[in-house]
Amino acid sequence: MPLQGNDAAIFDLMHSLLAEEGREQKLERRNNGRQPFPKTQLLAPCDDQLGDVDVEKFQRCECYDLSVSGVSYFSNSNPNYNFITLAMGQAPFKFLVAKVCNTRQFDDGRWLVGCKFVRRLT
Repeated sequence: MPLQGNDAAIFDLMHSLLAEEGREQKLERRNNGRQPFPKTQLLAPCDDQLGDVDVEKFQRCECYDLSVSGVSYFSNSNPNYNFITLAMGQAPFKFLVAKVCNTRQFDDGRWLVGCKFVRRLT
């Protein structure tokens, strides 16, 4: 699922999110290098890549890492949905839709959910 022409906007957004955190690390566009991103953000499960969700469905999530192509976060359960809408950064939030691609359970019971960005919502 390509980002359909807005990959440059997502690349810029990822840099601004890291800058908000006061980090100088550069995301490498060529290899989609992941950077640690231990921040609490908002997400809501959604039915498809359109990203339509009710505002009441947003919940806090602890992010793990971030790249130009995706994000991973911790969950208390294995997700039963295929897409999420993320409210990233600080208000005014930047909204992105991502596809759940993989999950892994840790010994403490938490799940690490890896997602690939599909599109930025305007």
